[in-house]
Amino acid sequence: MVPAKDRKSTGVFVNIPFIKFHKMDEKDKAHQKTQYHEKAMIASTEYKESVEMPVRNVDCLIQRQILENIVRNHHIIARVAEAILFCRCQCIALHGDKETPSSEPVDGNLKYSGNLSNFLAALQMIVKRDDILRNHLLGLGLTNDNAKYTSMTIQNEIIDIIAKE
Repeated sequence: MVPAKDRKSTGVFVNIPFIKFHKMDEKDKAHQKTQYHEKAMIASTEYKESVEMPVRNVDCLIQRQILENIVRNHHIIARVAEAILFCRCQCIALHGDKETPSSEPVDGNLKYSGNLSNFLAALQMIVKRDDILRNHLLGLGLTNDNAKYTSMTIQNEIIDIIAKE
């Protein structure tokens, strides 16, 4: 689009009606070389592509990523709840004694120092068959190390949610 302040300098095809048809080729070639024509052509091509292929729109890409994150987080929370329910069904305590995850995984597996809690042991069993949870707990793709859903506070919140249902 040509800003209103620049419209006076645009000439035929934009600001002035074209009536000299015998000069059509000459004026058309001159018009196609102008910067505002090139910008308008790029804008129209981008608009056409956004209508024809909406999956390439930034809004669609962001929305799809948000939905993927929601599905992934639901999956992870469900596995964490599964480990909690396993401990509940076996009537065993969730929390261990001074358990801390090691800074580096060994052979792609989670390692903990101290006495491993029943909850983390149950998660270890689930991780063996769940790549999404394994990658999550290893911190792959995480921007925040605090979002692993394994703290005692989160365990207690999940227990409260399960109890209400």
